[in-house]
Parts: sequence; structure tokens; C-alpha cells
Amino acid sequence: MPRLPETPKTERLKQWLLSSTDTQKIAFLAWLSHQLTVEGRCIWLDLAGEKQAAAFKGLNELQHTISQNIGHSAQETNRMSTEDLWETLGQSAAHYGLSEHLRRSLEFLSSIHVPQTS
Repeated sequence: MPRLPETPKTERLKQWLLSSTDTQKIAFLAWLSHQLTVEGRCIWLDLAGEKQAAAFKGLNELQHTISQNIGHSAQETNRMSTEDLWETLGQSAAHYGLSEHLRRSLEFLSSIHVPQTS
């Protein structure tokens, strides 16, 4: 199965997310959703026709997964594990050719959310 390309920043973020509180996860997922809308601007500018439509369909699937997880986490119902969420996002992004967009978003957020170690 396709996976999210791991970089030192995305791996640190994943480890932080696995140990974060529900409130921290909800906030992080909201910011990830926001950051992916920024990536949507790149899709709008860089792609056209069927490639653009497919990319926006994939972006919609990512947003659906993220917003569903935010809602379930806030209500403490039927949420998927953080590990499963990470895998699902990576697989969806790969399926729609959005791995690079997701990676950039995660790396950007890593610099904001993950405490830096010396």
C-alpha cells in the first residue's frame, strides 16, 4: 500500500501526534485542513482539466477524512486511531497524486506544533 513519504519532520510530527491529547489532535487536524486549502491554491494554479479535477477530488477526500475525525474526536465517538488516520491520509494522498501536497502541509505544521529538541 502506498504510504506517506517519511521525512525527519513528518516522522517527528507523527510521534508527537501519537502522544498528543485529544484537544491537541483536534487543533492540529483543523490546522492541517487549513493548510491543505493553501495547497488547493497550488492545484488551481498548476493543474488543468482532468488532472485538476482528479486532484480536487482527492483534496475533498482528504478534507472529508480530516473533518470526520475532528467531529468524532470532539464527541469521543467512533474515531479511528491516530495510526490509522495517518495511514489513511497517506494512502488517499498517494491514490490521488497528492502525496507531495500532504507532505508539504505536514512539514509546515511540524515546525509549528512539534516542540523542537536540541
